[in-house]
Amino acid sequence: MRNLKASVAWNWGESAVEAVEEDLKQQGYFVFRLDRIDEGGAPMMRGPNGQKIVLTDLGAQKPGDAAFMKIEVKYKDHHDIYQKGRIRSPSTDGRLRQWQQGIDLPNWRYYCDIEQKFGNAHLALVVKKPGKEADPAPHQLRQSVRELAKHAQIKTEPHQAFRRGVAYFPLPAWRCYDIKYIAPPLPSLATNLNPWERKSKTGEAPAWQIEYCDLSPFERGYVDGRPPVLRDIAGQVCPLCGNFGSYGYGPPGWPAPARWYCNNHRKDAERQHHQREWMP
Repeated sequence: MRNLKASVAWNWGESAVEAVEEDLKQQGYFVFRLDRIDEGGAPMMRGPNGQKIVLTDLGAQKPGDAAFMKIEVKYKDHHDIYQKGRIRSPSTDGRLRQWQQGIDLPNWRYYCDIEQKFGNAHLALVVKKPGKEADPAPHQLRQSVRELAKHAQIKTEPHQAFRRGVAYFPLPAWRCYDIKYIAPPLPSLATNLNPWERKSKTGEAPAWQIEYCDLSPFERGYVDGRPPVLRDIAGQVCPLCGNFGSYGYGPPGWPAPARWYCNNHRKDAERQHHQREWMP
């Protein structure tokens, strides 16, 4: 069996967990390391009928809180720019792009399972750089799984960095915090460099603008300085994947959508129903 603790990826991840643990303590939380429960494999909870649920890295609770937060921590070398398909922000050259982060799809489904069964599940990302070729500027992204599920973009096809599929999240969906993090002397985990991620001729590297916030831009209701179209999000669940649905369909003449679909399954809805669309 491969020694996971000897791997570069494990050590990067361990450095991130330790940084988030110390940050939570500074905020008044009592923290316990769920990932250090030794069962000869991934630590997990066991339930009736052989059910198993993989535990998150951390549990954190303030005195007086009714329940503790279940926090999964990930290390990220940098933020990615996605430059294809329907996305939110026009770049200077007129194409569309989105700053985002991705999580392995099976792992994302684990976290959704924890949220569904027990609630109060969170993801925390310790990010070293705001862009692939940008200078180091460590910061922390944190958000509840419940909130992230509204904005998840699911891709089931294998990817170079995510061979089991991926859940992408636009950066405006995250809350951003400062964090004391000293990167260990380990090899970088960054892989391919896309042309739009390279430094310009003047030496300027594309980088996401770090803005610390206790509420994400989406939670505040603003994206790129503009308020979104107001809509009732109750019941807006894609029937094909269970994610938040932004596109509504229904028979012509109906005053409201009959069903909502996420961006990934929007074309499936169009092929199946050919119904009137309500834009978000």
